[in-house]
Amino acid sequence: MYPTRAKSFQEVGVKGHETFIDAAALARTKNEHLRFFIVGDEFVGDGSYRRALQRRAENRGVSIEFLGHLDSMSDFLPAMDILSNPSVSESASYTVIEAALARRPVAATDVGGLTDSVIHGETGILVPAKDAQSLADAFLQLADDAGLRERLGQAGRRHVISRFDIATTTSDLERVYAEAQRLRS
Repeated sequence: MYPTRAKSFQEVGVKGHETFIDAAALARTKNEHLRFFIVGDEFVGDGSYRRALQRRAENRGVSIEFLGHLDSMSDFLPAMDILSNPSVSESASYTVIEAALARRPVAATDVGGLTDSVIHGETGILVPAKDAQSLADAFLQLADDAGLRERLGQAGRRHVISRFDIATTTSDLERVYAEAQRLRS
């Protein structure tokens, strides 16, 4: 949990917590039974960014439980129906991979490494970054359809097992190195 230093993205931190809060508020207007959690906390700082996020949730009238740092998501994932990663920028997300392994569908932004972990419509739902309405729509679509959550969760597990298996990863890396070596020759 941290704000960005990039001037063009001051309204949304790197991990998109602001978008998540806004999306939660929008989704709750259509389904009052939804519950939202934010896992994680500031790596550095005095807690002011977390407090600003809590105020944002309060100002939008949405109840979000800020759980702070958890040593293991594996204890929390079974209690979740949906995992969201609304990052503005993401190289890779182990949390998304863990969610897929736990057969949980993912609503995430269509940025960086998230597109390697989440296949739109097959293993989860991808939305544009900083688009609270699209993220809220994804929450509602998944919340309203248990069969869809089950299908995406099962497909997500199969996808990350095949895509992120160490043998596959090593083979892919060797192929990249061989191609780079071939081009240098």
